[in-house]
Amino acid sequence: MAIQIINCPECGTFLLDDTAECHACGHVLNADLAETTKRSSLPTDQAVDDDMDVCPTCGESCRKGLVRCWNCGSFTRPDIEKAYRNKSVTDTVTDKFDLPELDASSTNEQESMKRRAWSTPENFLSSLPMGREEDEGDDFELSDDVRMSEADDSSFDLSDEISLRSEGDPFDIPAPSYSLAPSNPTPREMPTLSEEPAEAIPLLSSPSQDEPAEADAEIPISLEAKKPAAKTKAKPVLTPEEELLKIAADEEAEISKLRKGFRSKESFVVFCPQGHRIRVREKFRGKTGKCPRCESVFIVPQKSSPKPKKKTDVEIATVGGSAVGGVTGRYSRWLNDVHLHTVVPEKLKLKPDSLLNEFQTVDLGFNADEVLIVTLVAAGGLFGGAAKKKPAARTAMLDYFANPTAAPDGLAAAAKRVVPKEAFSQLVLAQPVPPGTESLFGNIPIFGVGRIAVRLPRAADDKNTQYLSFALSEFRAFSLALQAVCGIEAFGVNTEIPMVDHYETFKCHYNETPVRSLQQLEYYQKDTNLKLEISGWRCSGCKLIVSEEARKKEKIGGLNGKAIAKAKCPKCTQKFGSNPMYALQETAAPAPSEVAEVTAEQTAPGA
Repeated sequence: MAIQIINCPECGTFLLDDTAECHACGHVLNADLAETTKRSSLPTDQAVDDDMDVCPTCGESCRKGLVRCWNCGSFTRPDIEKAYRNKSVTDTVTDKFDLPELDASSTNEQESMKRRAWSTPENFLSSLPMGREEDEGDDFELSDDVRMSEADDSSFDLSDEISLRSEGDPFDIPAPSYSLAPSNPTPREMPTLSEEPAEAIPLLSSPSQDEPAEADAEIPISLEAKKPAAKTKAKPVLTPEEELLKIAADEEAEISKLRKGFRSKESFVVFCPQGHRIRVREKFRGKTGKCPRCESVFIVPQKSSPKPKKKTDVEIATVGGSAVGGVTGRYSRWLNDVHLHTVVPEKLKLKPDSLLNEFQTVDLGFNADEVLIVTLVAAGGLFGGAAKKKPAARTAMLDYFANPTAAPDGLAAAAKRVVPKEAFSQLVLAQPVPPGTESLFGNIPIFGVGRIAVRLPRAADDKNTQYLSFALSEFRAFSLALQAVCGIEAFGVNTEIPMVDHYETFKCHYNETPVRSLQQLEYYQKDTNLKLEISGWRCSGCKLIVSEEARKKEKIGGLNGKAIAKAKCPKCTQKFGSNPMYALQETAAPAPSEVAEVTAEQTAPGA
């Protein structure tokens, strides 16, 4: 049900289209409907009207008796307002206080010293305790179970340095004076070692009656022969502060020495099952250890030695994320990890990306007479076991085909298929289709938006049709291999597929520098092997072009450009909008030394 909003012809208030009377101004829109919906009067309406009043300031209805209007806050009665004004204006009252004047005779230094003397510990000890009979106003009695007795002076002894005075006037106690004596500790006498080597001291027997019972048994000590004491130089006498500094320096040197030993090349870092970092020495490789923190048992891994490279290993260069390389065996070029889709017509759903994730990865081998499609390992496997076996299976396949006479039938693989030279003409683009060709899928990108699909020749016994799908960089490598090896010229050139990079060049509004915009952007955005960067921005209204460098300099949309959609265009002052232009990121190839350094850092222990 559609709801329509209209405006009142008199006051312009928003109303529903079936409103009979405007609630704001009372204008009647539909007389018949207003008559039928007119509210009948109630018996209490007159009482409510009599109880209401009108504010003289704003004209709002308010109840009688209110001091202030609820709408504007003004007073409803002038007499109350006048009384409030008179009360709020008060005169400043100043009160005068006469303070007694103190003369010099009211206090003196002697009385001040008497007050200070009371705060000494001796006066607190000499004062009367709180529980004596001399206290007046004793208003409680002790229970019969409580026994009190005065402490005997012989129950404790005071140090000789403490002297208390309880006789005489406490105020006559002279103020104590203190003085610090210079610290001059006597050096500790070192035991003099004899010139003859000392023999081991045997353990003492049980203590005799003449010896104290608390004597501990001595441990046998063996001392090496030392030089005569007359030839040794006397050690300088150190103060306690210097001794502490020397001890701290020795401990720091020992800790530093231990750390250097732990971080030496003879040790490496491992992690226990709970993730704790442990440094282990090389000699413990292959042995079982226990974590000192969580006491988890772990095995120190063995050092992996690099396997020597075989002569049959094939050098494969990476082009666009897929491996393509020159081979001297049966197949002169390989393309790895290509998506193979098997389309079942009964289960096909005509919607974008319906077959994007339904594929198997295969390797393609090219020579002048055939194209080999190999599934190295079967799909599935527990904990990704199939993916772990793929590198070894690929190496075994390359070793097998290193022999030019090796036949595809003798290859041990999960599945393999050969497309002979006679069937090369049946390799047809299925997504996107060439101009003037009808699409079997209604131009719907079922293999993924921005991907390219090629239909394989269908054998007589095949019930379903198989397709190969590529990203842009992978399809360029596939087309190049067909041209260089199989002799198929310009496969996919006369289509919308960007076989080469096409740019549209603009000028920046600020610095007039060229701004390149990559065309057919969706193929580049869906290819993870191609890196894009923002080259500029286009205004949604006036189509103004601003380069990314100028945008950062002028701070349009902030430093990072996240708010550029709401930013004002410098030309049309409208919202700029988020219309970025992209270009391929140009990265220089790192030097071999830099690659070696990065690899060493990533594989270093504890990295």
